[in-house]
Amino acid sequence: MSSPTGAWLGFITIVYWIGLLLAYTVAPYISDRFGRKIGLYIGLLFVTAGAILQGLSPNSTGWIVGRGLAGCAACFWSCNAPVLISEIAYPSHRATVSSFYQCGYYVGSTLAAWIIYGMLGNSSSSSWQIPSLLQLILPLCALPGLLLCPESPQWLLSQGRAEEAHALLTKWHAGGDRNNPLVSQQMQEIQAALKIETESVQHTSYLDMLKTKANRRLLIITLSIALFSQWGGNGVVSFYLTEVLKAVGITKSSEQLIITACLQIWNLICGISAALLVDLVGKRSLFHSSAIIMTISYIMITAFTASFEEHHERSVGTAVIPFLFIYFAGYGIAL
Repeated sequence: MSSPTGAWLGFITIVYWIGLLLAYTVAPYISDRFGRKIGLYIGLLFVTAGAILQGLSPNSTGWIVGRGLAGCAACFWSCNAPVLISEIAYPSHRATVSSFYQCGYYVGSTLAAWIIYGMLGNSSSSSWQIPSLLQLILPLCALPGLLLCPESPQWLLSQGRAEEAHALLTKWHAGGDRNNPLVSQQMQEIQAALKIETESVQHTSYLDMLKTKANRRLLIITLSIALFSQWGGNGVVSFYLTEVLKAVGITKSSEQLIITACLQIWNLICGISAALLVDLVGKRSLFHSSAIIMTISYIMITAFTASFEEHHERSVGTAVIPFLFIYFAGYGIAL
């Protein structure tokens, strides 16, 4: 791609999110209408098409379109996988296993970073074709589990399939005991939640979010979490990490890839550790800790980068690296 820069580099980066945004117009409807698993299968189709198109692309346009298809896949997964996990998980395990879902990103990014490092120095087209095609590894590994995975009991009940939902909960949450009180309790909770949801759709509107002080407060909290999770600075130091490293004097591809690969392993460790602390520490405390760590480390990254730009001292540029790791430790805590 002739070393893309500026707006062109930005477009190559954002096309993934464009695909995700476009898919979001239909993914939630498909999830509610046809089930969580159907959405996951559609995501597998999109990532398969995207990886093959990227790996066999005759030009940069085809590769970029393939990246957009990967974004579509991510949308269908993010709309269905965490929901399905929380809806089929055993009640006492729900918070932890739901948190582990996000850690899966770092499993893939760790493999990707080391695969690309292994391709370093290969001047043939295989240097980008092989990493592109290997995007299929983890989705295909997940396929057997998806085939064996049950459908959401909430979705089954919403479709009037109460007997199937009861059988599912009996098998997975009560060891086959149909009279287990946990099964009856869960059935009642799901049915009550669906009833409230149906009534709220019929008798409320979006304006109700603004009518009371409590609703306005909840709206502000919801919007601020959505906004700040995207504006937390992680996009700069993840999608443009190479440019950040160049800005502090780390210009060799081998050094950049080693830092990137080690950072992904670090992220995975931090993400798993935080997931195990959800029930012990609580989400609120983790969010606050994350915000403090990310703020302090981002200030230090900015300060050292600016100092290097002015004085070009290698030691100052190198000082950015540990704060990148600290920053992502904070990000992983809230992930």
